[in-house]
Amino acid sequence: MEAETRLLLDITFLTAIAGICSIILVRLKFPAIIGYLVAGILLGPTMFPDLWVDSNTVFMLSSMGIVLLMFYIGMELNLRELRRIGSFTISVVTINMTAMVAVGYIVGTMVMGLDPVTAIFLGAIISGTSTAVVVGVMQSQGIISTKNAKVAIGVTVLEDIGQVIILTLAAPLLVGESPTLGSTINMILVILVFIALSIVLGATLIPKLLNWVARRYSGETLLIVSVALCFAMALASSSIGLSIAIGAFLMGVIVSQSGFVPVIKSKVEPMKELFMAVFFISIGMQINPQLVLAGLPLALIIAVTFTLTKISSVSIASYVNGLDMRSSFQIGVSLVAMGEFAFIIAKVALDAGLIDQDFYSSVFGAAIITMVLLPVLSRNSGKIYSGLLWMVPRGLLATFTRVDAFKKDVGKKFETSAETRKAAKGELMLISIDLVVIISIMLLINLLSGMSDGMRNLAEGFHVLPVLLLFLAGLILITPAVFNTMKGVRRMAVILTQGGHGNKHARMFKLVKNVGDVSLGVMLILLFAPFVAMLGSSMYTTLLFLIMTWLVILFLVWSTYKRLYDRARIKLNRNIMDVQAEEEK
Repeated sequence: MEAETRLLLDITFLTAIAGICSIILVRLKFPAIIGYLVAGILLGPTMFPDLWVDSNTVFMLSSMGIVLLMFYIGMELNLRELRRIGSFTISVVTINMTAMVAVGYIVGTMVMGLDPVTAIFLGAIISGTSTAVVVGVMQSQGIISTKNAKVAIGVTVLEDIGQVIILTLAAPLLVGESPTLGSTINMILVILVFIALSIVLGATLIPKLLNWVARRYSGETLLIVSVALCFAMALASSSIGLSIAIGAFLMGVIVSQSGFVPVIKSKVEPMKELFMAVFFISIGMQINPQLVLAGLPLALIIAVTFTLTKISSVSIASYVNGLDMRSSFQIGVSLVAMGEFAFIIAKVALDAGLIDQDFYSSVFGAAIITMVLLPVLSRNSGKIYSGLLWMVPRGLLATFTRVDAFKKDVGKKFETSAETRKAAKGELMLISIDLVVIISIMLLINLLSGMSDGMRNLAEGFHVLPVLLLFLAGLILITPAVFNTMKGVRRMAVILTQGGHGNKHARMFKLVKNVGDVSLGVMLILLFAPFVAMLGSSMYTTLLFLIMTWLVILFLVWSTYKRLYDRARIKLNRNIMDVQAEEEK
């Protein structure tokens, strides 16, 4: 068959079957996206072998869809909007992705029986969200321009960058090595430099270029130049190891500074809609229904883990960062769709022999479950929230109401009192340093647990098991940081509640302190849970031995160790504050 005929036949099959399936699914109250996924399954190699399309054609068209979608989103989220939601989304993504990887690791080791390295990859697989699916559902429901939608889209973009970093950290584990600090720092620096240079240089030159083209030439020429810039940035992004979506998004943000961006958006949108349909078809084509059904129990475990952790972590992170409970919950629900990066990370693990084909198919099955679930949850998020609110005990609901009022009071206090704002900022910086130290030490200890030979030789010299030595080392190393965090939370509570004087402030002082202590406790449990699971049947006796040894060592070295840690901590905090002061000048 000639190449031209093959191409026309492929496009005919893609558009016709996708159109029929989407019409049927829309009449059944499902979004058109689900129809595209079904069309992909029908056009895949496993359902009807005689009815097939060239995979290269589908891959090319679907890649164009991703690039144009992210380009369009970037034009919607301009630089002013990004600056407004930037710190909020960074904080939400940090809390969310940390929780997703940690829960994935714990579920993988303690529920699914995976080895530590495979469990880390499971956490990486479920850590991201599909920007394409989220945007598609929001557009179908007419909420794409709302404040919550813009925050959710910002979170998905940052998650893509986060998953690139996670994959960089996890890839050496596939060959039995631990990630090197140098390679990790280099990757992060390359990403930061690429984004900074792209935005600074691009925002300076490209809007002027587009304005010049728009004033002198037709709208078609403006479109061609804009799309050329979009694909050039996608190519540059891909060349340094980032996804093409991130480069296209950055170019969209840069182009948004042009005075003719409405013209560009109106011309890009129809192309984006067509190629995005092909993207969803391409996902469906990769699904083998027989393997997915065979691995359905595993797919359900992955999907439930992803859904519950995503909603809870994003909701909590958004609430902590100042949003009300309803908005926080709605943002969490709007992100329940496993991302395209999950397929990339799973494919890397499959090629390395870390997971088998059944597990790989279960990842696809879990992704499809979440993609089908998202429109239902998003459309009914208000009803679900009201139902959950009705189930919450009245005492707890009253506490949340007081917390909301307290957050408003604190916001007003920060606006009117520079001294309070400065004190809270300094204390929060110290707490952040301690938390980073705790998490970094525990991540390092977890990575060392995978280096079995070296740890076994060292442990044999002390006549203990490797896991016991690592557990004890982790306890000792993080103790000053935990101690300082607890004291820092108390001092922050004093700052925020005017010393806890008066009945109202005393209740809020106790609440802030308890929330901080409980959050710290939960984080420590999550970090130490993998070690506890490895202790086996003699867990209680072993834990008692470890705690006694820990107390004895601390008794001997506490004063010196705590003094050295505090010096380093204060010096680091002073350097950070000096840098911030210079930037403010």
